[in-house]
Amino acid sequence: MTVQASKPKKEKKKRGLPDAYVILFGILILAALLTYIIPAGSFERETVESGASVIIPNSYEAIEQTPVSPIGVFTAIQEGMIGGAGLIFLVLIIGGTFAVIESTGAINTVILKTIDKTRNKEWLLIVMVALLFSVFGGLGIIVNAVIAFIPIGIILARAMKMDAIVGVSIIYLGAYSGFAVGFLDPSTTGFAQTIAELPLFSGLGYRLLIYATVVTATILYILWYANRIKKDPQKSILKDNPFLAG
Repeated sequence: MTVQASKPKKEKKKRGLPDAYVILFGILILAALLTYIIPAGSFERETVESGASVIIPNSYEAIEQTPVSPIGVFTAIQEGMIGGAGLIFLVLIIGGTFAVIESTGAINTVILKTIDKTRNKEWLLIVMVALLFSVFGGLGIIVNAVIAFIPIGIILARAMKMDAIVGVSIIYLGAYSGFAVGFLDPSTTGFAQTIAELPLFSGLGYRLLIYATVVTATILYILWYANRIKKDPQKSILKDNPFLAG
């Protein structure tokens, strides 16, 4: 009696997310198809004192439908790039500048120097590091890359006999409290103001006021939680989790 060897099962390939360009092109195709379905219409506009053109309320009227042709799908890419050339140039130049600075290690040096100067000064360390990351977040320098610095924050929290939540908060909340306002972030504030036809980075004073308010509230909350854990580690939301510094 012969026993047939079982054939190895083929491993199913995991499907990952498509490339960003594929997603964008898919959205472009979908938008073009919708021009055949959604009725066309337009609003009248007027130019205000700031120079921006705004829609006149209740001025909508239906117009003749002009669906996008297959050739128009591809020419729309070039037309869009020409129309947004100023913003594209701004983002590329500033983004490239930040990339060059980061490649020199200057940003990491500033962060590590700040940590070194405030060593053994727990509350000052929390304030200075969170404030530094908030400035980087507000400038759009550190956004997704902030994850790489979280282990440093956890190490600092352990050295201060606090839990990992404090370490994550110093880095993550610090950076995103600045990014949420984006007082000089070209990829958020700059992009939005260009679409709204506003002067680039106008209203900076107001945004800095909001930034100061948000960052102050964030740092005070971190200090309150850190002080609470310092006095009684059992009040940590991690409690007996191995990540609790003790």
